[in-house]
Order: sequence, then C-alpha cells, then structure tokens
Amino acid sequence: MIKYKAQLNITNKFIVDVRKSINRIISLNKSKRMHGSMSASDERIFKVGQYVSQMDYESLVNYISHCEEDRLKLINLLVYLYGKNICLFSEEKAIDILKDIKSNACLYKAWTLLIEYYLFKSNKNEASKYIEKYKEIDEGYYYYLLGNSIDDKKKKLDCYLEAVTALKPCYKAYLKIGDVAEDKEAFYKLAVIKRIENSYSKLGGHYKMINDELKMTNCFKKGEMNQEIDSLKSLVKLYIKMQDFEGVEKYRKKLFLAIEKNERLELLELIIKMNIECKDYDRALRLAKFYQKSDYVNASFLLVEIYERKDNYKTALDILFKLAKEYKNKRALKRIGEYYIYGYGVIKRDVDKGITLIQRSGLRSGREIISICYLKGMCGEEMIEKGFMALAQTTESSKTAALYVYACYFYQYFVGKDQIEEVRLYNLLLNKYRMKKIEINAFLLNNSDLNKKNIKYPTLASRILF
Repeated sequence: MIKYKAQLNITNKFIVDVRKSINRIISLNKSKRMHGSMSASDERIFKVGQYVSQMDYESLVNYISHCEEDRLKLINLLVYLYGKNICLFSEEKAIDILKDIKSNACLYKAWTLLIEYYLFKSNKNEASKYIEKYKEIDEGYYYYLLGNSIDDKKKKLDCYLEAVTALKPCYKAYLKIGDVAEDKEAFYKLAVIKRIENSYSKLGGHYKMINDELKMTNCFKKGEMNQEIDSLKSLVKLYIKMQDFEGVEKYRKKLFLAIEKNERLELLELIIKMNIECKDYDRALRLAKFYQKSDYVNASFLLVEIYERKDNYKTALDILFKLAKEYKNKRALKRIGEYYIYGYGVIKRDVDKGITLIQRSGLRSGREIISICYLKGMCGEEMIEKGFMALAQTTESSKTAALYVYACYFYQYFVGKDQIEEVRLYNLLLNKYRMKKIEINAFLLNNSDLNKKNIKYPTLASRILF
C-alpha cells in the first residue's frame, strides 16, 4: 500500500496530464507487433511504453539515454521535469536535452512541454522565454500560449481572440475563450465545429451548470463517439449518479482501458458507493475487497459501511480497530468513538469513553459529534447549552449543524418559538445545502427525541450572541 501511494506521489501532474503527452508521443501500431512486422524504431517505442506502464522511470531514463530518436528524448525531458519524488528531477538535464533534439517538430514540442511545466510551477518569467520563440514561427499558437500565461481576464480574452483570428489560427483557443467569456455556449460550439479535443466535454459541462440534462447527456455521448476521454468519464459518472447500472456497464470497460490507475480506483470507489446506495451489498462487498488490494484504507471504510448496513457490527468494528491501531487512522478512531457513544453492536454503551476517543482523533467532524452529544443531554442537561451554541455558530459551514439547530427551533427544544430563525434555517437547508423537503422531514423524524418541551431555553440576551 505504501509503495503504491509513493508511486502516485510522483506528482498528480505527471501521472494524469503528462503521461497523456507520453501516450501521444508513443504512437505505436500494436497490430505491427502482433504480425511481427515491427521496425527497430517501433520496438524501441514498445520497450519505452513497457517502462512507462510499469512506472520504472530509472530504467526508462537509462534506456532512452542510449537512443537517438528525438521523440524518445522528449519522454526523458518529462521525467526530469516531473520526477521529483523519484529522485530524477533536474531542470538542467531537461533543458540540456533541447541541445540534442534535431527535428523542428520535436523541438517545438519540447518548448511546449517546458512552457506547461513553468506555468504549472507558476514561473511565468521562464515560461515567457519559450513562449516568445513561437512569435515568428506560429502566431496563433503564440497568442494561445500567451493567454495561458496571463492572469488578467480581459487581456487573456484578447490573446485568445488574437489566436483564433491569426493568419495561422489556433482553434484550441475557442475552448479557452469559452472558459472566460460570458457566452460560453457559442464559443464551445465553435470548438465543436473545429473538432477541437474535449470540446464536447466542455459544452456538456456548460449544460450541466445550467441544469440542461438532455443537452448535457447528448454532448457527452457525442464526445464519447469522438473518442473524448473527458466526455466518457463524465458520461460514466452521470450514469453512476443516476444509479443506471446498464449505462455504467456499457461504458465502464472502455473507460478503464483509457485512464490511469489512480483514476480507475477513483471510479471504482464511486461504483461501489452506487451499489451500496442501491442495497446490492454482495456486489459492493466483492468490489470493495478487490479495491482493498490497491488502496487498503479507503476500501476498508467502504467495507465498514457495507457491514454496518448488513448489521454485522462485529466485523465492521474489527476493521476499524485494525485501521486505528496499525494505520494510526484518525477517522477510524473517531468512528470507534461513535460506536461507544451509541452502543452499536457488540460495544457496551459508554458515552464518556466515546467522547474521549473522538477528542483524541482531533477531527473537526468529531467535535461536531461531541456537540451533538451535549445538545441531546447525553452528558447532563448542564451541557445542552454548550452543544447548542457550538452548533449554532457553524450553521453556515456545516449542513449537519444547520439540521440540528433547525430541529431545535422546529421542536422548540432548548429555544423558544422563533419563526423567523426557523424559516431562515429551513431555506438555508433547501438553497445552500440543496436538501429536499423529504430529507429534512426524515431527519426530524429520526431525531424526534429533541421533541421535549420541558427543557429550559436561554433568555433573549444569551441567544442574541449568535
């Protein structure tokens, strides 16, 4: 597990974005290898592809250093730029590679990679040196890169407009104009017309923002047909959200083949959660145990949730104890504290011990649970006010706090009748936290123990403090 995390920490940029550049550079025709008709050049590229897939970057660098092909040298340039956590980082070596690149096409690509790197590191001075090199070579692309390096929204927009109207236009800028302009739809559509990569994904994302689900779904489907990975990802996530098993299964395999390992694990986690919500616990259990081989901690918490829903608290607690003891996991410690507070399963209820464990976790969400315990009088009526005041101060940042404080006003628990505050909190839950009325009503029913009229409420002077 630790080894896997270390590999991912090469930097997210290297794993997710930069390896896409590597895949574009390594344009291997796999059918040639199957039919034994690969050239020596193809064999070298295939070997490099193996090192990349195995994340064996040290062997990769050593192998390429003995090759003369410019497109392979670009891969070493990427490793030197983004290989900080594997002790291969060296800006000097990356820049030295430029001296050995002979073809103009690869040299221009190297400049672009250096520009992306310096912008990623917020080093605009160094990025501008390479951006200027494009001024006489490709005016459209020059303005596109210049726009990427500018923070001012108006100047950025001006650069992108220059890029699409240059003698040799850079139509990729249509997507960037859509990002910063008010009329996003029009420019995203222009990008679609020009067949710019990920244009359908961008247009679909715009329709998602304005809640046009039909157009959004159609855009993602068209993007998937045009081999857009981002559209395919969005489509699968949309089907997961809709709990559409047929839609997920239709596109899942294709997406898994197209994305990196960490993205596959992220998607797998979403699919497991979908199965849990749909109460298909057996399938969720199988997937979570498979997920556990790659990410033990996150998969274990999913297993805990599955076992809890199946009322198998003993197995869930065993997993939590292992996470807390062997992995020093604070979230697991907090959850064990909840077991003691509510007396789940085989645990004998012990509120004080539960609160102590939650305090040891040091998590903010843990402090909220303690405040709820105080509010409900689990630690004596004298602590109710402390719990109420703590929750009342965080209603704007915590949905849970807003729910409990609203319930207090609804049931007039500890507070007197205050219709204005009750309505304000209700609208906060509906508008800011996007809760449905049925969800709020379910919370009130589940916490009907707050429906106590005999609890004294504070005076106006003390309530006005919040």
